[in-house]
Amino acid sequence: MPSTSAAITCAPGCFAASRWASDSLGDAPSWIVQAADAGRAVEVGVEVEVGVGVEVGVAVEVGVEVAAVVTPRTAIVTGGGRGIGAAVARALTARGLAVTVFARTASQLEAAVGERAAALAVVGDVRREEDVARLVAAHERALGPVDVLVNDAGIVERGLVEELSPATFREVVDVNLTGAFLCARAVVPGMKARGRGRIVNIASISASVGSAGGSAYNASKWGVLGLTKCLAEELQPHGVQCLAVSPGSVDTEMLKKTPYQPDMTPEDVARVVVFAALDAPDAMTGANLEVFG
Repeated sequence: MPSTSAAITCAPGCFAASRWASDSLGDAPSWIVQAADAGRAVEVGVEVEVGVGVEVGVAVEVGVEVAAVVTPRTAIVTGGGRGIGAAVARALTARGLAVTVFARTASQLEAAVGERAAALAVVGDVRREEDVARLVAAHERALGPVDVLVNDAGIVERGLVEELSPATFREVVDVNLTGAFLCARAVVPGMKARGRGRIVNIASISASVGSAGGSAYNASKWGVLGLTKCLAEELQPHGVQCLAVSPGSVDTEMLKKTPYQPDMTPEDVARVVVFAALDAPDAMTGANLEVFG
């Protein structure tokens, strides 16, 4: 008898799956757990963690409630060659994800791959739309669909408003804010089509305060929070979440260009980013996780 596709009962907000099977299961109709989400099929063969004591491929009776979670398998981390980005790449790799690191300095990215902190390195500039498109294409070709995007690429330039050149102001905003927009824009269509995915934007304590000499950096990070809130609203109906993480003074090379002393390590921040990317409930979409030390 040919198989027929349909849906079994699925716990709200969870992933479940089904296909009618007749393989020596007697006369009672049964279903085999595969890979699907609540109400519509996704690609068969995706690894799932199935609850209620049911394993992938095990037949269950019609009407039995099955809950499952599709485990994220890949991530892109921009600014992944050093500082917070490198720590995030290491932490996500330790959680079993295949990570692509993206930045402008090839030697730093190659070191991350050599140290097994990342699976793939792509050199480029988040400000360039063509570089971002090449990043996503290379990642999908080598590792598969993008499950997680961490927008960490950032720079800081300081100066009083009357002393800061417009070109410098634009550069900071382009890297920190426009770069995050371009990367999100590149992965969102795929995430929406699959009905899952998560974007984590690295903002800053500077997104909630003002500081003399920080107009470019602070404005860019306030913008990152605004982008996060808007993405959360746009993507929530499609099963995709967007959160922000706002660190205080982190012990990085970038902090040395400011008058502030470090209050935490990149690894401290990475733990929060991993929570936001993998463990935070979907209901936290749009949240800004502050890590001020």
